[in-house]
Amino acid sequence: MSLTIAADMSYLPLVRRVTQEVAEKANLDKETTYDIMLAVGEACANAIEHGSKGPEDEVQIVFSWSHSQVRVEVQDSGPGCHPENVREPDAKAERGFGMYLMRSLMDNVEFICGGKGTKVVLIKHIRRDKCLPEKEDAIR
Repeated sequence: MSLTIAADMSYLPLVRRVTQEVAEKANLDKETTYDIMLAVGEACANAIEHGSKGPEDEVQIVFSWSHSQVRVEVQDSGPGCHPENVREPDAKAERGFGMYLMRSLMDNVEFICGGKGTKVVLIKHIRRDKCLPEKEDAIR
C-alpha cells in the first residue's frame, strides 16, 4: 500500500489514519499501533520540514507488512541528510526529538541519503503477544 502526499503538515492526520489502518490489517495491539503511528508521523514531518521546498514537493509513503514485521518507507526529494550528526535531544528543548523517537519506537530505522532525497525505512517486528487475540490466526 502506498500514499503520496503534498509536502504540507496538514496531511499528517491522513498519514496517521492510513498508518493505523495498516497496523489494524497486521492485527497489532493499540500500543504497537501507536508506536508505529508516532514514528511514521515523525518521519513524514521531518520529510516535509527538512526534505522539501514547499507543498509543491511530494512525500511518498510505502507500507508493507507480513507475519513477522511492518515496514514503512518515507521518501522525500530534498538535498539529503546526515543522521550520524544527530545527537540525543536536550530534554529541555521543544524540538529535535524526531529521530530519537523513531529509533526508540521502532526495531530498525535506516536512513538512505542521496542525490534524490532521503528515504527513511522504519521496521517494527511483530510479536505474537502484541497481536490482537481474536485475529492472531490471520497472520500465521
